[in-house]
Amino acid sequence: MKCEDQIHAVLHSNRRENWAIEGEFQVAVSLAGIRNMDVYIYGAGQDIWSAVGFFKNRLKAGQLKGIIDINEKKDGTLINEVPVYSCSHFQQIHIDADNSFVFIWTYCINFRELSIVNFLHDVGINSFYIIKPSERFYLTGFQHELAWNDSERPQYYLNHEMDLCILAESLEDQTSVDTLLEYLKTYMESGFYRGNNIATKFKYFLDEGGVEIYKHLDEEVWINCGANYGDNLFLYFENNFRCKKIYAIEADKGIYTTLKENIALLPTEMSDKCLPINYCVSEDSEWEFLNPEEKVSLINADIEGAELSLIHSLRERIIKDRPVLAICVYHLKEDLVDIPRYLSENFDNYAYYLRKYACYQGAYKGTCELVLYAVPFERKADD
Repeated sequence: MKCEDQIHAVLHSNRRENWAIEGEFQVAVSLAGIRNMDVYIYGAGQDIWSAVGFFKNRLKAGQLKGIIDINEKKDGTLINEVPVYSCSHFQQIHIDADNSFVFIWTYCINFRELSIVNFLHDVGINSFYIIKPSERFYLTGFQHELAWNDSERPQYYLNHEMDLCILAESLEDQTSVDTLLEYLKTYMESGFYRGNNIATKFKYFLDEGGVEIYKHLDEEVWINCGANYGDNLFLYFENNFRCKKIYAIEADKGIYTTLKENIALLPTEMSDKCLPINYCVSEDSEWEFLNPEEKVSLINADIEGAELSLIHSLRERIIKDRPVLAICVYHLKEDLVDIPRYLSENFDNYAYYLRKYACYQGAYKGTCELVLYAVPFERKADD
């Protein structure tokens, strides 16, 4: 099957992770099914993709009729092939109010809850259920504090199917394609990442089993962006790599202080090659502390969504020095589209690999630690 067909199959999958529901929520869903009622969802906001997927999977075919939302701009749009009606539009369409059941998929607090119930009363619908925040979690698998970041991913990926197909076609090996497909499937089916996770000690440096993804240099000049407490810096030396210099960049001042203390624990021949820097990366970063006479040969970035800004700000240096890039592409939904696109449009003769490294135990959906490698042709490990 071609890459574009595989991407299409994943993005348009009708499969859903089977999450358990219970109590009154289960009673309400069963009641709508027993009575074969027309079902509507109120609220086309956060996580609506997950709600639509759940009800389409749980109810009889065609039983989910639409989504109601107060936002007029959403009127006429489709969420997973289900139409969205603004409140004013919904009041005008013909419905069987006595045989309609509304599941309220929005956070209801006092007056807001009352206004929604009053709206349903005005259109003659008396059967409804307010889905609790904890029950939303059952359906989505999203942690409440992170839901804002990921709730729109499935629709975003659908809207950028062609971009994802281009990315898949540009990847260098089948492992990369498989990783991309599994990553996308995790969001499209509201599940957990079940693909291969490479040991954390190899992140940014090596493939499964410690195999090289790119040729390492004894005189590596590494911009370690998002150095944290020195985690990857220490792993670099633990993996017996050598370097000329490491720019260990950390934005948080408190963590930076500890980073310096940790570097001092290294043997002198290692610590002398590490330059800790307290620096916050942005589009306007000028990197004045980089030695213009040194050839930067490796750049990694795990900086909470600012990865593309880093690449923008280092564009000319990357063109000149042709370093290996190891960039995290999981923080923002746009990362899988914008970062590969920018790399391919600005830097010639690079090979691309996608690898997934192990998350922290209990990590949200298991989708963290996704790394895109951009490797200059002359540094490919298999050459």
